[in-house]
Amino acid sequence: MPEPHTVRITLDGRGHGKVEVGGVDISNAVRAVRFNSAAGELPTVELRLGVYDVSTQAEAQVYVPEETEAALVAMGWTPPEDHPRAAGRPAF
Repeated sequence: MPEPHTVRITLDGRGHGKVEVGGVDISNAVRAVRFNSAAGELPTVELRLGVYDVSTQAEAQVYVPEETEAALVAMGWTPPEDHPRAAGRPAF
């Protein structure tokens, strides 16, 4: 389980308010809040965030099954020149 953090939620009767996690105001990113408390357990808070732009930078090897590749080619996709099957090499 992740380490507990201090969350402060202040709401008015219309559902508007402020959400702070570890003293940092993240209100502008929060779209929904769910609070759960059970006897003998730490309370949990689920925050639904509005994400508008996600970018990832990583190297990865992607495996595309032959059936999927065939469907992509049928829809007009052209495999890159260095594609393993393009040079007659076995698939991945």
